[in-house]
Amino acid sequence: FNQKGDRMVTCSDDCTLKIWDTSADLSQPTTGEGHESWFHLSTLSGHHGRTIFSAHWSSEDVIASGAGDDAICLYAEEKSTMVEGPSYRLILKKEKAHDMDVNCVRWCPQDPRVLASASDDGTVKLWELWGNLLD
Repeated sequence: FNQKGDRMVTCSDDCTLKIWDTSADLSQPTTGEGHESWFHLSTLSGHHGRTIFSAHWSSEDVIASGAGDDAICLYAEEKSTMVEGPSYRLILKKEKAHDMDVNCVRWCPQDPRVLASASDDGTVKLWELWGNLLD
């Protein structure tokens, strides 16, 4: 979920990320059949070559993804394209971030410029982002 809780990102075996509008009233009990009122906003594809295992939204609205192609990608919303709904762009791709599948990515809650990644290669890496990625 993003910081406001009104959007959610999901990852998939089909190498896509999907962004969902979750601003519907979630206080009502559900039957386990899903949230019919959640609206699909955007699909991000073509950036990972294998299954995406993990996606996480930072407090500064940057989405990180990690996949079976050993890469980590970062995405941000294009603020000027709201006519047809939100659009997201790839702002950074780190090829060979690990020697094997990237299984998990998580932003640090205290420092939104630090990303942790874990891999099948047995390592956990911390990445510190420099500069303004959103320009």
